Amino acid sequence: MLEQAHWVWIFFAYLEIIKIRVPGTQLNIRYTDMKTQERKPSFLPQRILRFYVDGFRAMTWGKTLWGILLLKLFILFVVLRLFFFPDILEKDFQTDRERSDHVLEQLTSP
Repeated sequence: MLEQAHWVWIFFAYLEIIKIRVPGTQLNIRYTDMKTQERKPSFLPQRILRFYVDGFRAMTWGKTLWGILLLKLFILFVVLRLFFFPDILEKDFQTDRERSDHVLEQLTSP
């Protein structure tokens, strides 16, 4: 029975894609490719941006993973820098000239 229902769904999805409307049926099909094919050709960066935006909208687990990734980057670059990487040059030298001379000396001396 499940197999028969599966084939019926595939048949109606096919009809939906080729734009044949069957009264009383409406499927929740996400097909962004057909929408982008109907549009006029546009500027390349705009098409690239639309490609990524459409892909991000269709994500399920991807949004959660991107959130975890951004949180991890925030922790690495903001929190760890504040607590574990103090500004040594600002602490040891008073002016920008002294700092730049020290950096230049460290880079050029063997």
